[in-house]
Amino acid sequence: MNVPINILIIEDHDIVVWALERMLTKAIEGAVIKSAPNFDRGLQILLQSPVDLVILDIGVPGGNTVETIQYLRNVQAEVKVLIHTGLPEKEFAAAYLIAGANGFVSKHAAFEDVLEACQTVLNNGKYISNSTRETIEGNTK
Repeated sequence: MNVPINILIIEDHDIVVWALERMLTKAIEGAVIKSAPNFDRGLQILLQSPVDLVILDIGVPGGNTVETIQYLRNVQAEVKVLIHTGLPEKEFAAAYLIAGANGFVSKHAAFEDVLEACQTVLNNGKYISNSTRETIEGNTK
């Protein structure tokens, strides 16, 4: 019997939640998906039950600061956090990764890349797109 993988999507666009739910339940056996339309509701859900992965749109009401990573970890210390946003990767990725996010993937990325990001983070890896990696490496030279 497979242990369920609990995923919380904090996203305020229903179509994005729907697409992520479909993709994840097809690709990850035992995925149990919950969603919240804003950050405060996401924290309430996290307080009620353990979650393996939070997929967070940093543009949701209440979720638009790097401190959100710490707020999530104050509720559940080991929760993995993947940022999934339409905001410009070059402007936001590094700050959220430095703040402790386990990955950052753009809403403009292909489904395969979003799925790879989820699986990488669930497998204790850090997901950084090639674009973000180039930006980070360019800033350290």
